Amino acid sequence: MTKNTPFYSALIHMYEQAPVNQPFEPKLQISDGAAQLEIPVSQDHFHSGGALHGAIIFKLLDDSAFFAAQSKEQAFFLVTASFNIEFIRPVKQGPIMASAHIKSISKSRIIAESTLYNTNKKTIAFGTGTFMKSNITLNSI
Repeated sequence: MTKNTPFYSALIHMYEQAPVNQPFEPKLQISDGAAQLEIPVSQDHFHSGGALHGAIIFKLLDDSAFFAAQSKEQAFFLVTASFNIEFIRPVKQGPIMASAHIKSISKSRIIAESTLYNTNKKTIAFGTGTFMKSNITLNSI
């Protein structure tokens, strides 16, 4: 990852301040068309089968792909239009890290891929998201 620009630093600050992210203690890095996101794994996020709940896995994949896409859009806040996930293996400990990059940019959509890894660099899950501009300007957030 490259050194954060003021724009990327503002995106990271926006993410860190969102109430939904507080319990996860995320570490986000953004570069041009890419993002990495790491969180510790807590048993508080496990399902009754003793592994990390898929909602947390989705969150990391979606969030990292979102910031890879948002790194290319400086005027409007992006929203997820769709996201497809393939789960590979369970997570019982952490930390875990998602790494995302842009696959395609068009006038109305940005497509980004993200892969989630465990501490042994094995793939936990991967996904592809489609993001589109909302009516919300970034400078209003």
